[in-house]
Order: sequence, then C-alpha cells, then structure tokens
Amino acid sequence: KFDLLKCISFGSSVKQLTVLDDDQISLEWTTNTSENGNVETHKEAFDNVCVCNGHYARPAIPKLEGLDTFHGDIIHAIEYDNAQPYAGKTVLCVGAKPSGLDISREIGLVAKHVYLSDSA
Repeated sequence: KFDLLKCISFGSSVKQLTVLDDDQISLEWTTNTSENGNVETHKEAFDNVCVCNGHYARPAIPKLEGLDTFHGDIIHAIEYDNAQPYAGKTVLCVGAKPSGLDISREIGLVAKHVYLSDSA
C-alpha cells in the first residue's frame, strides 16, 4: 500500500549520525553492492531517525544452577507484555539494563515484591 521497501536500505552500515540543528540529523551510511563488491557511501539529512538495531531479537537467558527445576514462570524481556500476570507475586528480574529497569518498575506496581539483580 505505501511501497515502503523502496525507502529501506537493507544490509547497510551506519558510519555517522550528526545533529545538524534542532530540526535535522545527518546520517551517513554505507552499502555493499553485490554485483561488483564496491562499497557506496550515502549521506542525507532527516527530520527523525529511529535506531532499530534488533538487540532484543535473540533472547539470551543465562545458565543458572537450579533453573531447570524452578517451577515458576521464566521469560525473557522480549516476551513481556504487561504486569498483570505478576500481580501479588514475588518476582526476580535479572538484568538491570533499560528493559529490566522498565519491567521491574512496571511489575512493582502490582507485585507483592520485586527484586532486581544485575552482575555489574
């Protein structure tokens, strides 16, 4: 309907994001052309830039002793939808990065207790 695929540059690498002023961001990126193997550099100014690097696309669940015998729910942040399933429960959130912090704060509104654990 909107023909968005023509606006997407797949397989590109961002080289530089530069704030030009309050209204514009300069983005410089490279693309590899499969026909001849050359690298092309592109530069354009945008009103908005969304960084969608997909770092939540592959969940990483640490190997913890006893995890295989735990009878409660174990989910990764990518699976989290809302706090209601945790109402009245005691919850441990492992990982105090942005998603862990956000989720633990939200669950804290309905849970009996929330513990936040981080290795750093």
